[in-house]
Amino acid sequence: MSRTYKDKNSAQAKDSIYYHCSNGKSLVDPNFYQKKFGTNHSGVYTSKKKSTKGQKVIGCPQRWWKEREIEELILHEFDAVHYDDSVYEALKRVVRKDYDERMQFADKEIQGLRVKLGKNEKMIKAFTHKFAIITDKKLENDMMKAYDKLKKVQEDLREELEIFEEAKGIDTDKTIDTMRLACNLREHYQSLDLEKQKELLDVCFSEIVVCKGRWKVNGGKGKEVNSESLQAILNEPFATLQEIKIDEFVAQERDEEVNLTKTKDMKASLFP
Repeated sequence: MSRTYKDKNSAQAKDSIYYHCSNGKSLVDPNFYQKKFGTNHSGVYTSKKKSTKGQKVIGCPQRWWKEREIEELILHEFDAVHYDDSVYEALKRVVRKDYDERMQFADKEIQGLRVKLGKNEKMIKAFTHKFAIITDKKLENDMMKAYDKLKKVQEDLREELEIFEEAKGIDTDKTIDTMRLACNLREHYQSLDLEKQKELLDVCFSEIVVCKGRWKVNGGKGKEVNSESLQAILNEPFATLQEIKIDEFVAQERDEEVNLTKTKDMKASLFP
């Protein structure tokens, strides 16, 4: 939930957007925030929905955040995954190489699974034909157990096959295009209007959590704490890109290129 207020501390006295919890949990459980934070916290009192007139519930204790405070967190996260064009080209080569290797492995596994699945289905058909002529109940029960095991194996093989086939459907070009954004995420974000910024945030983050308030932990039974934190959870491939040590990555690729050049030169000298 957001509201716009006149920022009196600003030299230009511009309107500022503030964000706050909408107390949506109280719609499901009017006592949700009281159970979570206890009664001794900085939360506001709100009217209980669909209840006796005059009843009150304690709302979420979190205080308002200025939009620029949250935006600073977002820009910091964008800077953490930023790299230049040369690094992007190196990462692109790695992604394509990794994709090709995974596709070769997937093709091999799919071929083997289809062979196993074919043999399994032949055995199931054979069992189905035998059931029509069996009169011995004990033998029929034993065969039924074996048949159930075959069906379970069939199910497992199909699930495994589906996983590898889905892996082959990964759009590596789309991943590379998304990685391209990381070269100028801050600039790109700041150049967009509000709606486009929201779309970009959905692409980059699975969740942005902000917390500011004063309450007692353990449902109001523990010690009183002041809490103020911002946390952004990145989607892939940005999460992985943030963890990559770019300098080490570039140095490693440079060493690989040098070693490859030395190997070619050595072969050329040995076999002119």
